Amino acid sequence: RGRLSGQMQEKSSGLVAFLFHWLALPLLLAIALQLPTYLDFGDKISGGIDALLFLHVFEDNLDHLRSILVVEPKTFWSPDYFWPMQNTKAWGDHMVLHTLIYGLFRTFFSASSSWTLWITALMLLNYISLRYCLGKISRFANPYALSITSLAASYSPAVTELMAQPKMLGLFLVPPLLIYIHNIFNSKSALWPAKDLLAISILTASSLLITIYTFVFTF
Repeated sequence: RGRLSGQMQEKSSGLVAFLFHWLALPLLLAIALQLPTYLDFGDKISGGIDALLFLHVFEDNLDHLRSILVVEPKTFWSPDYFWPMQNTKAWGDHMVLHTLIYGLFRTFFSASSSWTLWITALMLLNYISLRYCLGKISRFANPYALSITSLAASYSPAVTELMAQPKMLGLFLVPPLLIYIHNIFNSKSALWPAKDLLAISILTASSLLITIYTFVFTF
């Protein structure tokens, strides 16, 4: 019984530590940074002067995905509200991957609430992605050191300033590049590993699903 109790206590402690490092810390900080919005949850949105435009893009994207027009790409890339300009979403504000994240919340919440939760989710994803990658590179680092470093980087003023342009806040595809670039520069082979080059190419191309701006800055 004593051994079983010890194992259960160890598992319980491990779960608490996991939730603390991977969820509680980044979530509390994300909420703190948006505290005025959360105090009026559902009635106020953050995101600068373009917030309402992006919110409209989200709703239009979701309407497109739910309709029979989903099989007609032209109607997605050239929405009516940008008439007579064509392919306007292809220039940067298509928000494809963002829409999928936003859409998960939109299933249960209002548009304004889903917007706030989307920004919070981006902050969490940035932190989780960075902490995971740093852990891969520094396998024996202290967990608290990894968390502090990840918080300092993913919630730095340079990043949180992007809340004024939240389409740029989705940086979670960038940290995995650290692993593959790290692998390349630490490879003992004269040739760069093909799988790492492929992964870098895929991650860079995938950033197009966020916005064209993220792709340009990543590249």
